[in-house]
Amino acid sequence: MTGNPQGDRLRLLGILQALTEVQEFTSIGRQAFLESTLHQRAVDRDLEVIRESARHLSVELKDEHPEVGWRILEHLRDSLTQDSAYPDPEELWRIATTALPKVKERLRRVRARAPDASAG
Repeated sequence: MTGNPQGDRLRLLGILQALTEVQEFTSIGRQAFLESTLHQRAVDRDLEVIRESARHLSVELKDEHPEVGWRILEHLRDSLTQDSAYPDPEELWRIATTALPKVKERLRRVRARAPDASAG
């Protein structure tokens, strides 16, 4: 995929918004999250958004910022739904509260350095 700074910037914004939502949906605490199908489905949907947005980022951006761990984001939901249409709530919680927060700050830095969509 050829570099598209404006598209990359918008996709990074979408990923960051989805990560923020995941944090909001899990802020209710582990037990409440595990008992709330609504919150589980919301996090699952955000994982889909993150995965699809990451898959459509330019190769150039990914090559410039390997520290993000793009492959993890691109395959984020794959292992969660191998045996079922809906992911295991415990696994959703684990990913949402351990794996995702680790990449959020890296993505913020990448987005801050991405070329401005209005430039050019």
